[in-house]
Amino acid sequence: MAVRTPTGINYETTRWQSAKLTTLKRRKPTWSAEMTLEDTLNTHTIGRRRSRLLGDDEDGFTLIELLVVLLIIGILLAIAIPTFLTVTKGAKNTAAGANLTTAETAAEAYFTQNNASYSLIDSAGATVSSITAEGSALTYVSGASVKTAGTIGLDVVDSQDLILTAIAVNNNRCYVILDQKTANKVVASSSLPSSQTTGTFYGWAPATNNSCTAGTTLTSAVATASSGNPGGWQTGGFPS
Repeated sequence: MAVRTPTGINYETTRWQSAKLTTLKRRKPTWSAEMTLEDTLNTHTIGRRRSRLLGDDEDGFTLIELLVVLLIIGILLAIAIPTFLTVTKGAKNTAAGANLTTAETAAEAYFTQNNASYSLIDSAGATVSSITAEGSALTYVSGASVKTAGTIGLDVVDSQDLILTAIAVNNNRCYVILDQKTANKVVASSSLPSSQTTGTFYGWAPATNNSCTAGTTLTSAVATASSGNPGGWQTGGFPS
């Protein structure tokens, strides 16, 4: 017989409900080969309702949702990475060309101050300030390979002609400026634009072992490129 307290709570009914709830928690949906699709769906629905009632329903991503997210990320990376590499490569090429142009301006200043001669341009024994002192903020090496950005290789031919080179790091390019004041001295007119014999010429050639060395070997490589490579000699700036 149910016992009622002064507050009106039926303890017998409360115990029965508690026992039923405990049984509901322990009961798990079963499945067998004889179950129909409708039975399976009903069992799944009842299980989810029970989970919500008991507060143990856990929301999360399905495997399909995760795969879709990964696919979207992969597509974005496939678009972004090549663009980033192209921009980085172009920036290195531009930096090498800009450094050479700065060095060429400093060299011309030295040539004018040194009585129209490039002799001792990188030597402390020069009668005027060397190219390093011209304020170009670059490092100059003569007869040595250039492997780092901000370093300019130079080679003087008979005090009148100058070869400058800089490397586009990791891009396998040696950018070169030839200031040829003696006709056909370093590069023959047949390899220069419009068969010119003197002037300032710009070009690039593939680097050897990711390094560049100023000299006639390098200018010959640029001249060879003129016949079929966009890096061949031209005036007014570097080829693309």
